[in-house]
Amino acid sequence: ATAVFGKHPGFGDFLAAGELPAESASRVMDWLAQALGAWRDGSLVVRNRTIADVIEELRPWYGGRIILLSRSLGRQRVDGVYDAHDPAAALSTLVGTAGGTVRRIMPWLIVIY
Repeated sequence: ATAVFGKHPGFGDFLAAGELPAESASRVMDWLAQALGAWRDGSLVVRNRTIADVIEELRPWYGGRIILLSRSLGRQRVDGVYDAHDPAAALSTLVGTAGGTVRRIMPWLIVIY
C-alpha cells in the first residue's frame, strides 16, 4: 500500500507503508483528523500548497468562474485556513497575503492577478 505523505502530511511525496516513523505517523493521523473535521465544517486547511492548487480547491464552492492570470502568483506556496462557504473572501485573503489582486468583474466572474 502507498500513503501520500511528505514534508507536510497529505501533500508531498509517496511513501511505501512502513517508511514513516511511528511518532510521525501519529502526528499525521492527528493532522488528518483535524483537517477532515475542518473540511466538514466548510474550512479548507492548507499546508505548503500552491495558490493555484488552493484556487482549484475553492472552485466548487464558487458559483461562477475563477481566472488566474499570473503563473508566478499561482506557484507561490501558502499555509492557512480558508472559509469555503465564502470563496470570494477566501480568495481575497489567499491572494492578498501573496501580494496579488482579486477583482470581481461580475457576480459570477473573479479574475486574479
